[in-house]
Amino acid sequence: MPVLTPVAPLAPVAPAAPLTARPADARQVTTIVTRDGKTVSTRVIRAKPGSTIVASRMVPEVTERTCVDGKDGPGKHYVIDRTEGGVRKMVICTNRIEQAAADAATAAINSREIEASAYASALASLKIARASIEKNADMTAAQRREALAGIDEGLAEVQADMAKRD
Repeated sequence: MPVLTPVAPLAPVAPAAPLTARPADARQVTTIVTRDGKTVSTRVIRAKPGSTIVASRMVPEVTERTCVDGKDGPGKHYVIDRTEGGVRKMVICTNRIEQAAADAATAAINSREIEASAYASALASLKIARASIEKNADMTAAQRREALAGIDEGLAEVQADMAKRD
């Protein structure tokens, strides 16, 4: 039978270095974020601009600034995440976020104009259909009344929807 030589247990992994300096105006905030049913706890240090915080290597250096296309990656990225000299750095591109917000506001305005145009077109189409049915000699009076009642109901619905928008 072979002789088994005991093996020393593995050393525990050292915890991340704590914050070594923390300005008096900083405060620690713990947030809980739920994604796909999982709960994640995060430690965040918030300080006033200009304060210095020395943190462990596990914490990225986060800055915000106006980003330049080409130099700071493609214009579609709102956050640039990179490692320089072994230090993880994240840049929040404020100008790109502001532009996205402005684009969204413009799209919202345009959607109201498109909606108004669609309602106006529907209203005009129903009026044309109504006039056509009124002049249709191939229909009996009962058929005409039934068709006009359906068109009138559609007209009332469209007009009510248009009134709700205003």
